[in-house]
Amino acid sequence: MRKLIFISILLIATRAQAQELNLQSLDKLASRSSEKTIIDLDESTMKLASGFLLGNKQDEATAKKVSSDLKAIHVRTFEFKKDGRYSDADLQPVYDQLKAPEWSRIITIKDDEEVGVWLFRKGENATAMAIVVAGSNGLVVVNLVGTIRPEDLSSVGGQFGIPQIKNLKKD
Repeated sequence: MRKLIFISILLIATRAQAQELNLQSLDKLASRSSEKTIIDLDESTMKLASGFLLGNKQDEATAKKVSSDLKAIHVRTFEFKKDGRYSDADLQPVYDQLKAPEWSRIITIKDDEEVGVWLFRKGENATAMAIVVAGSNGLVVVNLVGTIRPEDLSSVGGQFGIPQIKNLKKD
């Protein structure tokens, strides 16, 4: 019986962590980039960081409200002086984690860059969001963990190292 309980706890813990992406495979791109940003904020650090948002401006107040529902933020941003410093193979470990049935791609933009936004759903609620912006000389990957709505995305853009993404179109 104890073994069954232990296995059940492990499965529940594994399931809960499924929304938090492992972005460590991207960290190898740091040595190839001219500029990099690596941010990993857990829940306690999120509370501290949101305290720096004064709430004086509308966007800061909204970002502060949205961030109160977040449990973690993970950001990887890389800029390269030359094109081709990363490949699709470098992104594959991230894309492999963004598979159905829990993760669903809700936004795709293909322009000078490719932008994808995914939601992790558990029942009726979205409990995580992933954003990948891949350009020829830059890459941004963001993982927001916690309750968030797609319309909140523009509110947190520009805060906590998360880039602003404009002109989002649904698939």
